[in-house]
Order: sequence, then structure tokens, then C-alpha cells
Amino acid sequence: MFDYKDKLVVSDIDGTVTKSDALGHFLPSVGISDWSHKDIASFYTNIPQNGYKLVYLSSRPVGFSKRTRVYIDSIKQDNNHVMPGGPILLSPDRTFESTYREMIIKKPHIFKIECLKQVKNLFPEMQDPFYAGFGNRITDYISYKTLGVNVSRIYIIDSKSAIKNYDSGGFVSSYDELNKTAEFSFPTVRLDAEGFNEKSFWNINRLADDTESKKE
Repeated sequence: MFDYKDKLVVSDIDGTVTKSDALGHFLPSVGISDWSHKDIASFYTNIPQNGYKLVYLSSRPVGFSKRTRVYIDSIKQDNNHVMPGGPILLSPDRTFESTYREMIIKKPHIFKIECLKQVKNLFPEMQDPFYAGFGNRITDYISYKTLGVNVSRIYIIDSKSAIKNYDSGGFVSSYDELNKTAEFSFPTVRLDAEGFNEKSFWNINRLADDTESKKE
């Protein structure tokens, strides 16, 4: 269930969740499900803990919807971390048109921009729902920037799991490093059931870890 005040974090799938674009389509279909970037499940699980809603976006054709959902749900990493739930937005075009746009002319942002515009139109006119975006290509950067995502919160990951933020002069990080410092990038946006504004989920957990370390 979404609320008009929700803040959305958008994630591309192929090359962003998976380690590559092309193999991200193929390997899960033959039973290879561990083709995901290291630590992504842990990081993505923590995003909703701080009140954000995760939305998966891909230029895959809509005919791949079941396969894509099965793949996302099959990811299980260290300490049994799984990917959080969230809508998966796919291209309404057929396989040929979608593949041609993404693999041949390399313009997947044509669909992604239009898709995100439709999502934005579901919110009040003055409400900006998009908080951050994750992708693996410059076209993902273009898509998110066009929709008004703050460039400091647009993250581009490569096939070696190195993440760059273009607004920080090419600073290189990883999902694990983002997880450790995410209280600064993804501060809590919701009150708890009693109306008390907790500190960041990540900050609480890191404080607990530090306390345990001192005990040892």
C-alpha cells in the first residue's frame, strides 16, 4: 500500500541487481539465481526500514513479469537476507521492441522516463515522490535526473560492484559501504506507531554493534 506522502527509491534490475545486463536476463532462466551484486539484499532490505518504498524498474518486456518476480524473490544472501517487496515496472512493449530499444539502439531511458512520469502523475502536483535512484548506465542517470531525483542520490554501479555517485566527483563505494553510512543518505522519514521519531535504522544497528564490540 502506497501513500501520497511516500518517498520512492527506484532500482533498475539488469546490471544493478544482477551483475550484468545480458546475463541478468539469461542466467536466472536456466536456474542460476545467485547472479546478484554482493550485499545488495542487506542494503535494499534496510531501505524500507527507514520508511522508503522500493520500486523496481526495468525495460524488460512485460511478458517477463513472472520470471522477473521469481528472480527477485529467489535472491538470498548472507544471513538469509532477501530482497524487499515492491512493484516491478516493466515495458508494455513486446520482446523484440524492448530488446531493440535496450540492446541495439541503447536507449532504455526512453521507456523509463515515460514510465516514471506516469508514476509521478499519481502523486499530488507539488509532491516529488522520487528520493533516490540506482542504475548501472548513464541512461539510468539521465532517467532519474530528468524526473527530478537529486543528483547526489543517483547511484551507478558497474559489473565489479563498484558504485559511483556522479555528483561527488566519481566517489567509489559499494552496497556494503552505503549500508554502513546510509543513515546520512536515507534518514528516517516516518514516525513509529507511538509517534516517536526514531533515529535512523542503520544508526541504531551500528550503535548496537559498537556497544557489543566494547563489551567484548
